Amino acid sequence: MREGEYTISQLATAAGIPTTTMRYYERVGLIEPEDRSAGNYRLYTDDSLRKVKFIRAAQGTGFTLDDIRQLLAAEDGRIPRCWQTCSKDCATCRT
Repeated sequence: MREGEYTISQLATAAGIPTTTMRYYERVGLIEPEDRSAGNYRLYTDDSLRKVKFIRAAQGTGFTLDDIRQLLAAEDGRIPRCWQTCSKDCATCRT
C-alpha cells in the first residue's frame, strides 16, 4: 500500500470513528473507496480522510446527513448558502 492510502479500518482510526460508521457512510453514499487493493480491500486516500473529518464536524454543528450530502454534492465547487441545504427553519437560514 502506498503512503496516503488507507484501508477502511485505517481510515476509521485516523478519523477517530468506528469502522462501522465508515461502512455506514459508504452505504448511504457519503464516501466511496477510490481504489481496490490486489486483495480487493477498499482503499481510501487523504481526500477521503478530509471528507470524513468534514462530515463529523458538520454533524457536530447540527447538520443532518442529508444536509451534508447536499453540501458534498455541490457540483460547482462553491459552498451553498445555509438556506439552500439546511433542514432547519431558523432566522440564520432565511438571511
